[in-house]
Amino acid sequence: MSGAGSRVASAPPPPRAVAIDPNALLDAIESYTSKSSSPKQPPSSTPHNTNPTNQSWDSNFDPIDFLNQHYTTESALLTDLPRLRKAASHRIATLNTSVSDAIQRQSERGTTSLDDVTRARTTISNLHTRIQVIQSKAEQSERTVRTITGDMKRLDRAKRHLQHTITTLKRLHMLASAVDQLEVCATLRPIPRFSEAAHLIDATMQLLGKFEEEGFSGISQIKDLKERVGGMRSGL
Repeated sequence: MSGAGSRVASAPPPPRAVAIDPNALLDAIESYTSKSSSPKQPPSSTPHNTNPTNQSWDSNFDPIDFLNQHYTTESALLTDLPRLRKAASHRIATLNTSVSDAIQRQSERGTTSLDDVTRARTTISNLHTRIQVIQSKAEQSERTVRTITGDMKRLDRAKRHLQHTITTLKRLHMLASAVDQLEVCATLRPIPRFSEAAHLIDATMQLLGKFEEEGFSGISQIKDLKERVGGMRSGL
């Protein structure tokens, strides 16, 4: 030892523990657990890196060894333990929220799909009902058209019969009028009007021929008019 003025050298202070980011440490743990289910990769040829987010591939994760790699002393671990616990709790809460949101979205999608299927079935049912209503109305319209067509045919036949009846009555009236005029001409005295009577006889014979063609010769009025014309012809 030197003189009184000399000093005793003091021991160097212990190295200060480097604070580790708890989120980076949790990410490293997640990377270990995710890599354990993946095919094992050969280790890199680069030197060992103490960064917790860049660990070598290892399927056998040892948590004690992992903590010893990042905390050299127990006091350093105890110092960082509150922050690590808080980060882990926050990570778990975030994961729980993500899982709950995913379950809620899946449930909403399932409910939406069920609602879509229900609406589709309702729409198909309504469409089927409308088709049945339209088909029923079409059948009813077809029956109505057939009924109207039948009525029109019957009305057309009645119209033709009515026209034929009116024509026959007109001919009967013309025949009766011609016979009356013929009778006047034939009975005129002292000299009958032979020329006018001849024209009337031709007209009455044509009208009587029409009645015979249509099968009315057996009617009593036609027979009486025919006998009268025959008698006047013989008298002229």
